[in-house]
Amino acid sequence: MNNITYKLSIIFSIIFFISSSGCEKKSDNESDITHFKVNSIADIDALAAALKNEILNSQTELSVTGTSYYVSNNGNDSNSGRSPSQAWATLSKVSETEYSKGDAVFFERGGTWRGHLIAKGGVRYSAYGEGTKPKLYGSRQNYSVKGKWLETEIPNVYVYDEALEKDAGVLVFNEGEAHSIKKVIGIDGFSGAASELKNDLEMYHDVNDKRVCLFSDSGNPADRFSSIEFCLKDHIIRTKGNDILIDNLCIKYGGAHGIGSGTISGLKVTNCEFGWIGGSIQGGTTRYGNAIEIWGSCRDYYVDHCY
Repeated sequence: MNNITYKLSIIFSIIFFISSSGCEKKSDNESDITHFKVNSIADIDALAAALKNEILNSQTELSVTGTSYYVSNNGNDSNSGRSPSQAWATLSKVSETEYSKGDAVFFERGGTWRGHLIAKGGVRYSAYGEGTKPKLYGSRQNYSVKGKWLETEIPNVYVYDEALEKDAGVLVFNEGEAHSIKKVIGIDGFSGAASELKNDLEMYHDVNDKRVCLFSDSGNPADRFSSIEFCLKDHIIRTKGNDILIDNLCIKYGGAHGIGSGTISGLKVTNCEFGWIGGSIQGGTTRYGNAIEIWGSCRDYYVDHCY
């Protein structure tokens, strides 16, 4: 891995990729890591809060040399996509379209898209409009569905009545109010039986019937939580080609990686928010989980100002 520019500050286990504005840097012959002068924990808290606020409220500032396309929850895939009034609607449409170098795709702020995006070479992906960053969720739906969480003969253990081929890495309840603890065969003596779930919100994705089992000591999960997101084994954004910019997007609820990028060059990720990434089984007892994952050979990667 070479020529990767990571400017980062680790603050209370929160990794921020940040710009050098207002920071003291090392000399040119030292590594390109941004440094801060702090005198107390309160200084770090204040810095973290300011950075978080700045990143979450960052505005879109892109120059586009090609064609701009727009995507909205109120759009239609039969539209041209070339103006907000002619916006597309789905990630599938965005992923299957062929673009020219310099084109850009803008998702409407405040909108939510579920599924997975293929980011194409030479294209910029960002946000338009007012409000919060566009949300790209790997979780295919809200799984707080009454009638789908069934009681089992095991006390406090419920099963979601749908076979899911892709491994669930973690379940997130009420947008982060709580989360599951995944039991993995071969770790801590777990053998793969639902009867081994003993503590609240322990879960197991059955390798045989592909259903998710959850221990809930406060009743049916669909009654207990208004939202349940399944982080299933897949990348939320997968890159295809060189020179891609991903900017001002909220990327959450994926069981593999937020952005999965193999042997390409020129990937730039800026002003993005990541959350609840990973947990699915990669192989054996090894589990996935990076906001931005790079494998194979790569060069000219740049990650800046993300939370």
